[in-house]
Amino acid sequence: MDIVIASNNLHKIEEYKEILKEFKDLHIMSLKEAGIVVNPDENGKTFEENSLIKAKACAELTDKVVIADDSGLIVDSLPDILGVKTARFLGEETPYPQKWAEVIRLLEGKERTARFVCAITLINYEKEPVCFKGECVGNIAFKPQGTSGFGYDPIFVPNGYQETFATLGEEIKNKISHRANASKMLVSYLQEKL
Repeated sequence: MDIVIASNNLHKIEEYKEILKEFKDLHIMSLKEAGIVVNPDENGKTFEENSLIKAKACAELTDKVVIADDSGLIVDSLPDILGVKTARFLGEETPYPQKWAEVIRLLEGKERTARFVCAITLINYEKEPVCFKGECVGNIAFKPQGTSGFGYDPIFVPNGYQETFATLGEEIKNKISHRANASKMLVSYLQEKL
């Protein structure tokens, strides 16, 4: 069965291939590989809403099963930035090192608790879309660390660890991340249904 991941982010596609590797009959495809061009307006107020917006937009262009997700970083002391606008913080073209520096600057003297959230929507599989939500709780580092991962990984330290996602590496991240936690629910669901 073909599953289209509603993304062209190669890091995200690789994460999904790793997450779903136990299902030998699944073929994971990016939007580009599926020949789908779509860029919906992610104007939802929650990660679940944005995930569903992306899933529906993609599902209108294919009869293949689609997985869409929306994820972001919530910093408790900075409730009005990031969240569902994480990727758009300071503008989508702004390099991530500049975004990290601004988050760290804004947190000077403030509580550094944060969490990554991921909502995954599966559509074109059952009659109705199904959503799975996962979180990974931690803190914002005082300076960026590490080179693996993407996005805000170099400034996020998950609870129980002393290093950022970007330092811990993909193997650990793929076991404990927000996407991993939501994906575990997705995998359990698929194990029951396939």
